[in-house]
Amino acid sequence: MRSVSRALALLGIAGIVFWEAGTGAAEIGFRDQTVSAGLVFTPGSPVDMSYRAMYHGGSVGDFNRDGWPDL
Repeated sequence: MRSVSRALALLGIAGIVFWEAGTGAAEIGFRDQTVSAGLVFTPGSPVDMSYRAMYHGGSVGDFNRDGWPDL
């Protein structure tokens, strides 16, 4: 019984595949849609970050400039 159900399942899948191929279905593909949608990805600076010079004793993430990282 299992072999019969497996065979029927395979025939059903094959029938679907052949039916789709015979109907002229569109190919599955992925295209870049950013240009047509008007989206441009450019790296920018975060709004809340200030880019000032690091003073002696400063560290990365020292937002209040006390010499210790705030994160």
